[in-house]
Amino acid sequence: MTTTAPNLVPLPADRANVRAIYVIDGKNPSNNLRLAATTPQGTIDAVMTGRRVKGWAPVLMADVAPDAPVAAPAFTLAAALDEVEMAGVGADRQPVSQPLPAPVLASVTHPWDQPVEAAQAEVERTSLPVVTARQAPVSRSWANEAVDTAGADRAAADEATCARLGIALPPAFFALGTTLVDIGVDNARKARATFEALPPASEVCEAIAAEVAAEARLAIPAGLSDLTMTARGELTRAADGVTRREAFTLGIEGSAARQLQSTLRAKLNIGGDPGVVTGLEYPDAAVVACAANTWNRFTALLKTREGKGTERKQVSLLTRMVEQPEVDGKPQPRARQVFAVVSEKYAECDAGKIAKACGELVHDIDALAEREGKTPDVRAEAVYDRKRVSIDLLTHTTIQPDAQVVGDVFRVGLRVRSDDTGGGSLTVRSVAFRVACRNYTVVSADGSVTRIRHIGDPARLLERLQEALQASSGALAAFAVQWGKACGRDAARDLLRGLETERKRRDELGALVDSLLASERSTGWTAQQGAVLDGIYRSILTTHDLAPVKAIEDEVIALRRAYHDPVNIGGATAFSPAAINNGLTRWAQDRGRHTADAAEILAGQIVSGDEVLSWIGAPARA
Repeated sequence: MTTTAPNLVPLPADRANVRAIYVIDGKNPSNNLRLAATTPQGTIDAVMTGRRVKGWAPVLMADVAPDAPVAAPAFTLAAALDEVEMAGVGADRQPVSQPLPAPVLASVTHPWDQPVEAAQAEVERTSLPVVTARQAPVSRSWANEAVDTAGADRAAADEATCARLGIALPPAFFALGTTLVDIGVDNARKARATFEALPPASEVCEAIAAEVAAEARLAIPAGLSDLTMTARGELTRAADGVTRREAFTLGIEGSAARQLQSTLRAKLNIGGDPGVVTGLEYPDAAVVACAANTWNRFTALLKTREGKGTERKQVSLLTRMVEQPEVDGKPQPRARQVFAVVSEKYAECDAGKIAKACGELVHDIDALAEREGKTPDVRAEAVYDRKRVSIDLLTHTTIQPDAQVVGDVFRVGLRVRSDDTGGGSLTVRSVAFRVACRNYTVVSADGSVTRIRHIGDPARLLERLQEALQASSGALAAFAVQWGKACGRDAARDLLRGLETERKRRDELGALVDSLLASERSTGWTAQQGAVLDGIYRSILTTHDLAPVKAIEDEVIALRRAYHDPVNIGGATAFSPAAINNGLTRWAQDRGRHTADAAEILAGQIVSGDEVLSWIGAPARA
C-alpha cells in the first residue's frame, strides 16, 4: 500500500521493513513505477532496463518503515506484475508534447434551457438508481488484467496505419488490447471531454485569418542608416525626391526595437550593448529622448562609413495597424507601427495565410468524409500572440472510454508552427497519441518534420506550405474518417425511423418523425425536435433505471441541456447516435459513479448500434 508520505531510501538488502519499491525516472521524478515489496530482483531488473518513456533514466528506491516491520506475504510472479502502477500520470499528462491552450469562445444560451420547475424537495433521492445486470459496471483493478482481442486487433491496425504514414509509435507498457483500470477509464473520459471543449477547426482558422487581416500588415523596405528616431522613440525616415522615397513616422514595438539594435550592432561591429532598447523601455521621457539620440548618433556614423564605401544595409520593416490609447478620454484612430525588423531576403508567409491554408485542408478532409458517407470531427488548439502562431488540427476516437484498451491511438493531429518576426522556420508535422498503460498514460510520436525557411518567392513559399500540409495530413484524414462513423445524416435518419414506442403513441411519434425528416435542412430548434429528443432521453432513463421515477422529468431537462452543450455537438448531426451519446456522456459526468458507469456502457451500445432506442412521450399534465 502506498503511504501518504513515503520514506524513500536506496533499496536495502533486507526487505523486512520495505513497504513498496519505486523505480523513479531520474530526469522526471513524476514518472515512476510502484512495485510490490516482494518483487524479485529479476523482475526489478527487467523494469529498470525496459523502455518506459523517452529519456527514461531509472533510479531504484524503497519506501521503508523502520518502526513498522512487515511480514513478507506469499509471492507469485503474476501478483508482482499486477502491482505495477504508473503514478501521477493521466490523460492530461503528455510527456512528449503539451497541448496548446484553446481559444476562449463566448458563452451560448438557448431558449430551450428552461429552469427546473419541480422543487428539490419533491425529488426522491433516497437511494442510488437501480442498475440492471445488463448495464452493471465492470470493476477494473490491477489484479484482474485482461486482454480484449477486438481491441488488440484495433490497436494493431492503428499502429500499422501510423507506420504506413510515417509515424513510429512508441511501444505500449502492456500487451496490446489490455483493458484499462478504473482510473484509466476516468482519464479516457477526461481526454474526450478535453477534446470536446475545443472549438471546430474551421472556426479557429477563420478567426485567426480574420484577426491578421484586420491588422492590415505592410512591409516597408528601408536603408538602416536612413532610419532615425524622434525624442518620443518613434522611428522616422525623411522623404527623398530623387528615389521617390516616402517619409514616415512609425511607433516601434519592443521586440522590433531589439531586432533593429542587433542589426545595427552587427553592421558597426559594436561589442557591447549600446543601450538604445534599454532607454526606450524606461518609463521616463528624458531617458527615452537620450536613447533616441544615441540611436541617431550611431546611424549618422553608419551613413558616414557608407559614404566612404561601406555597403549599405537594407532591412524590411514589418508593420501593422494597432489601437492607440485614449487621450483625455477620447478614442484615437489606429496607427501603424513596426512589429518586426527582418532581412531584405525575408519572404512573408504570415499567420493569416497559414490559418487560411489550414482551413482549406480541413474543408478537404470534410469533403473526403462526405464521400465516404461519414462526418469527421476536426477541432483545433491554437495560439496567435500577434507574433507567433501555433495550430494543432486534431481528431479524437469515438471508441467509448470503457472500451478503449492499451495500444489504442485515441487522438491524431497536424501540428503547424511559425514565427512572423523572423525568429524561426515554418514547421509542419503529424502527431499521434497512444494509450500506453492501463491507467491511460499517454505517449506521443511525431511524423517527419517539414521545415520551410522564410526566404524566396512568397508565392512559392505558400505553395510549399500547402504541399507540406497535404503530405502530413494522411493520419489526420484517415482517422477523422474512421472515427466519424457514428455521425452523419444517414445515421440520424436511421435513428429516427428506428425509434420504437408503445402502440397508443405510434401516431404521435410518426407525425413528429415525418415532420423532422421533411424539414432536415431547416435552421433553428423546433418544438418537434425538442419533443423527440426529450422522449428518447425519457426512454433511456426509464428503461435502464438511471434515475428514480419522481426525478425522471428533472433529469430529462438535464439531459437536454447536456445535449445542447456546445462542447458536445461537434460534428454529430442532430439525432445521430453520436449526438445522443455525447449528451448522455456529458450528463453522466455530473452523476454518481454507478450511474456514470451504466451510462457509459449504454452510450457505447448506442454508438455501436447494439442498443435500439425507443421513445416515451411526455406525461399528461394534471
